[in-house]
Amino acid sequence: MTRLQSRFRSLPIPIRLSCGAWYMAGDSELDQRILYDLFEHAEAQFIQRYLQPGMTVLDIGAHHGFYSLIASRAVYPGGAIHSFEPSSRERAQMQRNLRLNRCANLTLHSNALGAQSGRARLFLVQGNQDGCNSLRQPDGVAATISVEVEVMPLDEFLKEHGLQNVDFLKMDVEGAEFSVLQGASGLLNSAQRPVILAEVSDLRTKAWGYPAREILAHLEQKGFRWFEPVAQGRLVAADRRLGSYDHNLVAVPEEKMERIRPFLQQVSP
Repeated sequence: MTRLQSRFRSLPIPIRLSCGAWYMAGDSELDQRILYDLFEHAEAQFIQRYLQPGMTVLDIGAHHGFYSLIASRAVYPGGAIHSFEPSSRERAQMQRNLRLNRCANLTLHSNALGAQSGRARLFLVQGNQDGCNSLRQPDGVAATISVEVEVMPLDEFLKEHGLQNVDFLKMDVEGAEFSVLQGASGLLNSAQRPVILAEVSDLRTKAWGYPAREILAHLEQKGFRWFEPVAQGRLVAADRRLGSYDHNLVAVPEEKMERIRPFLQQVSP
């Protein structure tokens, strides 16, 4: 590849998402999947259909803002998005997307979320797999560098910002999902519990020393039911017989099952 070809390859490419927002796709593997319309169709369609104007949404592990942009459009007017991305490199690219779309209802936060307040090392992947940045050394990626970031429990964040109601929570934090849930016990036991879209992947939880099924069991014990997004943004019951998981799944609190019933797809016996 010539120097000129390399330069043009690194230029971000503007694309129009299905929600109508503009997204600047760079060289990262995740951005390239978005560019070629190969990224998490079912999940995105579910979010677009489920979210309504006025809702409050948390995007934990926002990366370059794909889900934040969808949510920002869906909850307008009257809604609010709080997005969390501890990598300054990823935040810079996300902020470019936010400026492009004039997302006035979205606040981008630089801290990570976890079980306890403190400081932690964030491992930043130096290749094109920047979607694998993690608070644990990720497996099977190019070289990493580490930076120190602030970590705080979600309950503490909600109290600090006076947020008493969260309608929807998207969580993709490369194995730290259980830690985030541990720091959100107040929210998960409140009268206003959110629907949750979470990455549930043994590949990611391995570095944290627990199997992904513990994420499922933890929320089931709190009265959540698990579903898998499928075509047209519909949901089917998640298979709880699997030995390992590599899925994005939706957890619905029992008190919100009536709201979710229009999205359920009946599976033929």
